[in-house]
Amino acid sequence: MKNFQVTFKDTVFVLVQLVLLVLFFTLPGWRHFYVRYTVMVVGWIVAISGVLIITWASINLGRSISPFPTPLEKATLVTNGVFRYIRHPIYTGFIIFLAGIAVATGSLTRIGITLFSALFFSVKASYEEKKLLKKYPGYSHYKERAGRFIPKLKSLFSDND
Repeated sequence: MKNFQVTFKDTVFVLVQLVLLVLFFTLPGWRHFYVRYTVMVVGWIVAISGVLIITWASINLGRSISPFPTPLEKATLVTNGVFRYIRHPIYTGFIIFLAGIAVATGSLTRIGITLFSALFFSVKASYEEKKLLKKYPGYSHYKERAGRFIPKLKSLFSDND
């Protein structure tokens, strides 16, 4: 196997992700809507849940973690922990985090960036899955069992892998 090399596409994906995060927190809110206190609290709970999912997935990945969609040379296919149910839990956690903050702050600007981020992560996940299918022979079976961003119902109620 050749050594891991960051491709131009890998770099673009990571840079776009960084730009989206920076814009999310720095763009002025052009439109705001009123948010009741309870909705604001729920939004922050949702945002914290996203961070917890990201943390759980990062721990599960261990040394296989990388911001780039191309898997590391020495990476292994992780299908346990949160990965038992979701193939891209870090992307899921990121979208949940953004959505929670967008709602908690009543920002239409942030909601727009969150929706664009969800579309972006869908494209990044498709690209990444092509790489994973080439590297891991068992990935196609795993793909049938686990959902991309949300768990498949059968994976929630199944004891089999």
